[in-house]
Amino acid sequence: MAGRQRALTRRGLLRAAGGAARRSWAAAHRTELIGYIRAHREALSWLYSPANRDEGIQLLARNANLPPQLAAEAHAILVDPEHGFAPAASPDFEGIRTVLALRTQYARPRKILTNPLGYVDLSYYLS
Repeated sequence: MAGRQRALTRRGLLRAAGGAARRSWAAAHRTELIGYIRAHREALSWLYSPANRDEGIQLLARNANLPPQLAAEAHAILVDPEHGFAPAASPDFEGIRTVLALRTQYARPRKILTNPLGYVDLSYYLS
């Protein structure tokens, strides 16, 4: 956990999951992409519901082949509102800024990337 905490404080938070697509692909598959985002949001709503905690842990244990205790620990991390999945699958602009800063610092050829809105099209999420 200490290494994880150092990683979080060194460069900022990166969520447990995210999604990306080329603009051309998203435009050609708009209906499918919107359906995927809606289903993802519904799944996260189910996962975050305290009423589904035990079943969620059982599913994780079975599908990831984890012992029950480890599945419970993993579940707690995944539904942590600050470090786990974004509860509403909302874009994590702080995390996107972190990725852009890492890309700016380490990738070659060097390119300065700063504005997350240049890489996020909210029209799919808001549909």
